[in-house]
Amino acid sequence: IFNWGSKTGIDLPDEENGLVPSPQWKKQARGEDWFIGDTYHTSIGQGDVLATPLQVAASISPIANGGTYFTPHVVSKIQDTVLNWAQRTLPFSSDIYNVIKDGMRMAVTSGSSQYLKTLPFDMAGKTGTAQTTAVDNHAWFVGFAPYDNPRLVILVMIEKGGKSTEAVYVTRDILQKYNEAQPLSTH
Repeated sequence: IFNWGSKTGIDLPDEENGLVPSPQWKKQARGEDWFIGDTYHTSIGQGDVLATPLQVAASISPIANGGTYFTPHVVSKIQDTVLNWAQRTLPFSSDIYNVIKDGMRMAVTSGSSQYLKTLPFDMAGKTGTAQTTAVDNHAWFVGFAPYDNPRLVILVMIEKGGKSTEAVYVTRDILQKYNEAQPLSTH
């Protein structure tokens, strides 16, 4: 539904699909049966799940905006506020989006992303660690701002960056610079 495992359709060459494993995929690729543990791992984005940073960022947009998935595009300038980009409405109620948004907001107010509380606008987000080996984990943060009227989605992924908080620190630096050039809002 959020386009993981499929190309986003961005206007760039060589985009990768990613992978959301299924019982059929596991049987074909590995010759193994699917177990309930595979369902658990897949549901939280672990195990054989492969998502590109763009897929993750694009999947946050409908959460931030209440349900509309937009095909990402590369632009140098937006000249018209009416964007005729490919879009589709995802099949969830506003209550579902609100619960997810509130949870992402709590990650900033009282969770793993508290370092972002010092920004001059409210935001929401989610940290993550892509486990590659025991010492070379990738650090992730994805979020949107401002919380009450989202205008941007940001994703920072640091290859072999260690803990996800490292991505939070980089996110804060980027958003501070962005806000200096394009003020998002203030508290």
